[in-house]
Amino acid sequence: MTAGADHPAGPAGPRRRPCPPSPPSQQGLSGTPPPARPPLTRAELRAREQERLQRLRSLDEQIGDALRASAASGELQRAPSWGRPMAADDGFDATPPELRMPFKILKDAGVVPPEVELMQRIAALQAEHDAASDPAARRDLLQRLAELRQLLAMRIERLRISGSL
Repeated sequence: MTAGADHPAGPAGPRRRPCPPSPPSQQGLSGTPPPARPPLTRAELRAREQERLQRLRSLDEQIGDALRASAASGELQRAPSWGRPMAADDGFDATPPELRMPFKILKDAGVVPPEVELMQRIAALQAEHDAASDPAARRDLLQRLAELRQLLAMRIERLRISGSL
């Protein structure tokens, strides 16, 4: 017998198992591993850290920085309302204190409070009523207007009394 004939793997010698393939996340488009990235320099690491810290800064800090810069440049002093109290014409003083923050959050998100939505519906129905020529349609619109106005009055009164809807 020949040397390779007795061997269990056959005449060619022992069989070798292939290496398992790399996971897909480590392979390139051609199925080969991506080239190794060169290590980052200190300047690149510092720049990345600065970018990360900038993203982490809160909006309040950014607003504060902008206000300080405006005050330092004299931009604020040139404003026509400088040194005078701001006009609170947006209903802030009329809003109960415990509802001011929730309403501000809703306003900033573009959500209209239910009372304002009712007022808009009332105004639209009033315009439709004024433009209607059919007496039956005008009577129906007037009835719906009265119902909406009563609903709005009850919601506002409930808000005044209890502080909540």
